[in-house]
Amino acid sequence: MDKLDYEKISAYAQKFNEWKKEFFPNQEYACRNEACSAFAYTLSQAARRDFGIEPQNIWCYKSNMSEDLFAEMKNNAPTALKAVSNKSQMSDIIVARVPGNNASGVDYLMWREHHVAMCLDLPIYQNSNKTERLVFDPVLFSEPVREKDWILALNTNQSYTQVTQAEKENKELSLKAKLMLKNISLDRPVNLLKSPLMILANRERRQQATQAARLSSSKEK
Repeated sequence: MDKLDYEKISAYAQKFNEWKKEFFPNQEYACRNEACSAFAYTLSQAARRDFGIEPQNIWCYKSNMSEDLFAEMKNNAPTALKAVSNKSQMSDIIVARVPGNNASGVDYLMWREHHVAMCLDLPIYQNSNKTERLVFDPVLFSEPVREKDWILALNTNQSYTQVTQAEKENKELSLKAKLMLKNISLDRPVNLLKSPLMILANRERRQQATQAARLSSSKEK
């Protein structure tokens, strides 16, 4: 089984944080918004500049709105779903659970018709050039995540997703993205998800450190 390379993954997370500080200094990504395309576009240009590779966009068009998920949302977010009486009214909604500052500890991010994020195929394993598709979605995760974890977080499956080439930089799209970001209300903060990939990489690093310490100790004896 391939082992995760903490140094590689940590470097991608650090670069992600650098981009957020550079392009989104007001932490617009951590507020409720419908500007996912602006974030994806902006990060695509940054990825071309810093990685020298062609970025892609990953799209989600629908969540699997089960009766259980709908009932859960009605219970935990009654105000947001006040006008919604049945799950068929949410057929074109994409839903993600995030930590909430409420009694249930659960909140929801929702997008209508689509949600999009920038992604890159990057190596993440030790002593290997094998790549995985990493999604850089600042409005959902605090660090890069593998494609499968992004899909899972959106309560969907691969049949409702699509990967396309990211847009090339042009003046019209740049102006549109800046306007979308400017219009985000900063008084509606949300809690973002932690990256399962980063959690696993940290666990791998700790295990290796423990093994190295035991090996060193045994040699000294």
